[in-house]
Amino acid sequence: EKKKINDFSKQEIISKKENIEIADKKNQNPLLIRKPDKKDKKKTKLDAQAKKDLKETLSSDIKKYTDQDKDSADSETSEKSNKRLNQEEKSLVYKKNKFIEKQTSTNEINKELDKEFESFKERLRYLIQKEAIRNYPRKAIRKREEGIVELIFSLNEDGVIKKVDIGNQTDATSNLIKSSLITIKNLSPFKKDAILKKRRNFSIKILYKIN
Repeated sequence: EKKKINDFSKQEIISKKENIEIADKKNQNPLLIRKPDKKDKKKTKLDAQAKKDLKETLSSDIKKYTDQDKDSADSETSEKSNKRLNQEEKSLVYKKNKFIEKQTSTNEINKELDKEFESFKERLRYLIQKEAIRNYPRKAIRKREEGIVELIFSLNEDGVIKKVDIGNQTDATSNLIKSSLITIKNLSPFKKDAILKKRRNFSIKILYKIN
């Protein structure tokens, strides 16, 4: 019995010594320190595993929500891009339609100007042709001279001739050419017309033919 008590005392002393050594390492009260037993180690291991599992769960959740935010941001960016593209497309269509309308309007205006110009040009041609035949050179008549004289000229807004040239499509004698130049200069100034504010250059052919 005495031996058992001694063994127990010896074991208690060793345990206290170990507690003191642990306390020295941690600067803690040795009375509050005890050597971890198997249950404590198992609990510590379980706590560590729980922390690890919790950490993995949190990491998974964070990644999940991060991916969701990214997808949401990508979706929002894509939606904005599509919206911007639609606006740009609408703008281009609008500009194209406006351009077509402008071109159509310009073409219609040009057509009207062409009609007015051709009408005025035809009146000039009739007047010059009539006066040229009335003043057919006698010398050319005796020689039976015939031909075509192309007159290229410009008028100012008042109908006055500024410049006259003989065109390349002229096929006539010098007598007929000289007579045509005298004729057109004698007719100047021509009657004023609104078309002369926009178009003033003309090319008219005079036909000299003996009946």
